[in-house]
Amino acid sequence: MEHSGVQAVGRSTVLPRVRVGAATLVGLVVGVSAVVRIVAGTAKSTPNYFVDEYRFFEIARSLVQTGRPFVRGADTHYPALLEPC
Repeated sequence: MEHSGVQAVGRSTVLPRVRVGAATLVGLVVGVSAVVRIVAGTAKSTPNYFVDEYRFFEIARSLVQTGRPFVRGADTHYPALLEPC
C-alpha cells in the first residue's frame, strides 16, 4: 500500500475538550431569558388608550366647552371633582 503522507492523529487533538466557566453559563442563562421575555412581551397586545386617561380628557374638554363635567354628553358623577381636598 502507498502512504499518502497523512498521519493519523489522536481523537483528543481533533476535538479539544471545551471548559465552560460558571460566569459563561450564567451569562447564557441571562441572555436566553432576556430573549424569551422580549419575544413574550411583543406578543402581548396593549390597549390603545386607558380608561382613566380618556375620562380625564373628556371631562377637561367638556369643562372648557360647556363648563360642566360631561363624558360623551352625559353628566359624570366623579367624586374628585365634587369634593376636592
